[in-house]
Amino acid sequence: MRNTLLYKVTAVAIGSLVSFSGAAFANTNVNTGLSNSRIVVAQVPSLRNLPTFSKSVAVAETALGNALAASNSLAISGKGKSALSVSIAKATSLLGNATALSGSTSISDRRAVAVSLAQAETVLGDALAIANSTAISGPGKPAIAKSLASAKTAVGNATAVASSTAAN
Repeated sequence: MRNTLLYKVTAVAIGSLVSFSGAAFANTNVNTGLSNSRIVVAQVPSLRNLPTFSKSVAVAETALGNALAASNSLAISGKGKSALSVSIAKATSLLGNATALSGSTSISDRRAVAVSLAQAETVLGDALAIANSTAISGPGKPAIAKSLASAKTAVGNATAVASSTAAN
């Protein structure tokens, strides 16, 4: 489990470096009157502008929407139905909080995004456990489990990107 997480974090971190290596620096020409000098200024793109992060968040939002719709439908039943809906709604809220902060370039906001996404991943793990338990039944059960697993993976990828960029 740890090796899988390590490989995932490493792969996403490398992907993040590659994704903004082309636009990571801006050249600014400054004329001081005596000579032309060039100042290189590091530009830190917001998480929202990183393709790996944005794609992961979009996949998670879509999967959570599908899971929430299925959990509220008549396709499932059982004593865990309301707990499942609450867990999905909480994960959606945490993902929304992270998305709202993802436009910022400050390190503290990136850390807050990483924390919110990590919490969403934990809540999705709980929701997936409920969906796979005997507390839920019906023909929609496999679809919900598949959507939640997809959302959990996507949130995990987004968490890895946010964590790797917050460490800078």
